[in-house]
Amino acid sequence: MFAVLGDPAIYEFEGEPPVSEEALARRYTFLERRRSSDGLESWLN
Repeated sequence: MFAVLGDPAIYEFEGEPPVSEEALARRYTFLERRRSSDGLESWLN
């Protein structure tokens, strides 16, 4: 999945592509928490 999700075209409007598999794993671990960084928002999507 890293090769697919590392395609720069995906990130045209969302920042930079992940620099490594570890960075991508950290990103998805964060998103799986379903909470904002400050803990004030719940994400149900």
